[in-house]
Amino acid sequence: MPNWTFAGIINGKVIGYLTGCPQSRHFRWRRLTRCRVPLVLELVTGRYLTDRSLVGFVLRSLPAELLIRRRFPAAIRRTIESFLPAHLHINVDAEFRGTGIGRKLIEAFLTSLREEAIAGVHLYCGPAPLEFYLHLGFRQLGAIDFNGARIFALGINLTD
Repeated sequence: MPNWTFAGIINGKVIGYLTGCPQSRHFRWRRLTRCRVPLVLELVTGRYLTDRSLVGFVLRSLPAELLIRRRFPAAIRRTIESFLPAHLHINVDAEFRGTGIGRKLIEAFLTSLREEAIAGVHLYCGPAPLEFYLHLGFRQLGAIDFNGARIFALGINLTD
């Protein structure tokens, strides 16, 4: 089984990373049952009451991804679930953007997905990285406004 996390390293320093998952539906279920439910139980039982900033962060972030995904039209969600099962998250230090590191990280991830016969990959992003993804072959599936920000659903088919 391949490792689904990649790092860009220069002079021993990590300057970017990509982490992804080949089957988002399975990932969401495992994250819910192994991470989120236990975390909420710990919050309810008072384990983290000493750190109010953590409690606030968790309570704000838990529903955000779900709300974003559900705001997209049903047809887009069906396309993602049926044909673009993988997802990714990438981050490159600002000073190294535009150097090709992000492209290399995504290419490595897509190669691994193809080797495992994964049909496609999707992601959600704001306007700033949109052109980067489009240049790499992702296509825009749709866009929504969420809490004052424009969010795009993008995907790339890996079976062509």
